[in-house]
Amino acid sequence: MIERLSKRNPFLNFSIKGEYQKLDALFHDTRAFCITNYSTYHQKHISYFDLLNNSFLQWEYRGSDITLEEMMISSHISEDDFSINPSEEKLLYYIQFLINAISFLEQRILNTIYNIRQENFLIGKALIENCYLLLDKLKAEVKKEYSEWYVVYKNDAASAVSVQHPELEARIIDYLKLNNRNNLERKKEILGSLSNDLEKQEKEICDKGFKLLCSDTTFLLNKSGIRHELDPKDKQKAFFLAMDEQERIKWYDRIFEMFLACMAELPYLKYKDEIEQIRKIK
Repeated sequence: MIERLSKRNPFLNFSIKGEYQKLDALFHDTRAFCITNYSTYHQKHISYFDLLNNSFLQWEYRGSDITLEEMMISSHISEDDFSINPSEEKLLYYIQFLINAISFLEQRILNTIYNIRQENFLIGKALIENCYLLLDKLKAEVKKEYSEWYVVYKNDAASAVSVQHPELEARIIDYLKLNNRNNLERKKEILGSLSNDLEKQEKEICDKGFKLLCSDTTFLLNKSGIRHELDPKDKQKAFFLAMDEQERIKWYDRIFEMFLACMAELPYLKYKDEIEQIRKIK
């Protein structure tokens, strides 16, 4: 029996390079807009890339770049990537760029420039749909902070803890941002802040049966350079001091997962005693 089209795997022959090229073709090459010169009634058909380039100096996220091409090259999201096999991380950065670019154009430019009209709405729709399909495929999602969109890695434990402890959500999301994936100092800063929240719950967690998990987490927070500076005179701190940056990031990620595990136990601890009382019923 032929499988229903709605059940078809959208990435039957998945290729990061191929998906990167599809996104770039929709953004860079496909004509989606029409500019009309009302003095001559001459019309020019342009792509999302062209439209963004025309209004680039109005984009608040351009930094010091003065052309879109300059920004894409400096951000390593240019067509030059097609000569190599781009990484998963590079594709995610391109998706993050595209979602912010389209959001800027649709919210700011199309509502203010009277001589530009969107001729092919399917281009933008396909761009966004492809971006979200790829995010799901790569176990990521986007979150909005003020007016900017960020790619964030999905983490079920982080989502659960964010619901249970809304005051932690912003910092948890910040830790999982694509932008912070290899940012040792930012990870250290966030974990240092989260460790203060763990400290407030430490006694309850330890007293009610999860002492080993909690003590191992606080031990690593203290010895890995998060809470206290690394010291070569302390053999355990020296162990972390000898690591290269990527190895220490790996340990920071482990500590983050252990922190989430500690915080995830708190709802259970609230009714653990009641369960014990039920067990005693004979």
